Amino acid sequence: YPQFTKYNCFPVVLNANGELWTANHHLCQFDSLRHLIREIETDAPSDGDNRIWSIFQDNMSTWWMGVGKPYIYNFNQSQQDKPQLFEAYNGFDALQKAEKWHFLENERGIWISANNGLYLLDKEKGIVARYSEQEEGAHHLPALQFHYTYQDKDGNLWLATGDAGLIKIGFDATSNPIVLQHITRANGLPSNELYPIFEDAFNHMWISSAKGLIKL
Repeated sequence: YPQFTKYNCFPVVLNANGELWTANHHLCQFDSLRHLIREIETDAPSDGDNRIWSIFQDNMSTWWMGVGKPYIYNFNQSQQDKPQLFEAYNGFDALQKAEKWHFLENERGIWISANNGLYLLDKEKGIVARYSEQEEGAHHLPALQFHYTYQDKDGNLWLATGDAGLIKIGFDATSNPIVLQHITRANGLPSNELYPIFEDAFNHMWISSAKGLIKL
């Protein structure tokens, strides 16, 4: 496809309706025969940082896109003609200087894994928290680069980081995160640079890393 000559496709998502979506500098939908049936553009500058690094469809069928470093767009095709630029950073402007690698939604909001922290987005209020090694107190987590967030059946989050291995967190009575487990090269991982996490039917976790596939 000529649409994919500038960038390769990075994210691929099979949504709840069985639709296959991917993105490079456009959001694209394919049918089961791999025919391109829909292509959606953002208004990010075509000569600038407009690669779509991550895509996610929330429980209201709204798409969220991490575009380049500066941008987040959202798009609901039943309500909008084109993707809308997200602007509710609420002082957490560091997120505009980071690639957004992954989105995960749970009852607390949408978690954004970025290369300078883990952020929490409330769909009504905007960005409401940042967690990283640069934060103090309840917002401190022992990593800076977050690549992927997975929620297990108990509601705990497993954080695949780019610089500090695997972090498992729970939450206290006030919804502040608590580190339950931290696995690094020092206690068994082949690499501290981790990527997507998947859990199989036998409760084994599979994690891609810079030095191969990990099974927990």
